[in-house]
Amino acid sequence: MNARPSIQKKIALAIAISLGVGLLLSFVTFVVREIDQRRQVKTTELFAMADVVAFNASAVIEFRDVTGAKRLLSSFAEHKDVLSVRLIGTSSDFRYRYDAADAPATSPTAPGDKPHRERAVYADWSSVTVAVPIRSDNEVVGSVSISASLDGVWRAIIWNLSLSLLALTISFVIAFAIARHLLASILAALGELTGTAQYVAESKDYTRHARIYSDDEIGRLGTPSTACSAKLPSATGNSPTSAITSRTPCRNGPWHCPWPRKQPRQRAGRRALSCRT
Repeated sequence: MNARPSIQKKIALAIAISLGVGLLLSFVTFVVREIDQRRQVKTTELFAMADVVAFNASAVIEFRDVTGAKRLLSSFAEHKDVLSVRLIGTSSDFRYRYDAADAPATSPTAPGDKPHRERAVYADWSSVTVAVPIRSDNEVVGSVSISASLDGVWRAIIWNLSLSLLALTISFVIAFAIARHLLASILAALGELTGTAQYVAESKDYTRHARIYSDDEIGRLGTPSTACSAKLPSATGNSPTSAITSRTPCRNGPWHCPWPRKQPRQRAGRRALSCRT
């Protein structure tokens, strides 16, 4: 039959689980916020670029200037994450499309391939598309849509999450080591008290001492044990018992003395108990 785990192992396991769950929830929260913030930043950046294009593209749409559209969108070659840019007329059939050299083929029914009269954003796990209407004299004459890859965003997210996971792991190890150290110091007195009681019960050696140097509940646990040890000689007539000592203050009464002393025999079968004040 397997031995039951000690109280130290149980408490250490409870501490590890508590720390692990707390850090895991913190990490999950950080992951969600990091992904959301990174995608919002990328969407804001694309909207800013689309607003600039829309401000300068009204004449291109109205005059169906392909050369002007090509010149206007040529600067997107410097943005490696931009996959495609579309200029679409609302009241005309003018269309111009810029595609990056390594851009994957897109469906003709993609959200950015239709004119928009309102600002819109379409996002998935791999790309994000924004659309901005092009206005001339308070009239919508077309729209511009920009699609960008999220590969760079995901690389930045993975890098930040790796650093965060490393920091959380180090924090868990340090916190668990500190908790184990505190736990060992707390349970050392309890182990000493238990070991002494078991030794006395098995060997009948009442000269064995267990020293508990603490002022907490475990230190006060030595007081009733002292009372039991002091009571045994008068009941058995044996030699003086061992003392289980602590730093618990001596109170009035013979049963609250942390250091019971051997008293001289006054009469046969009777012993006196006293408390050092």
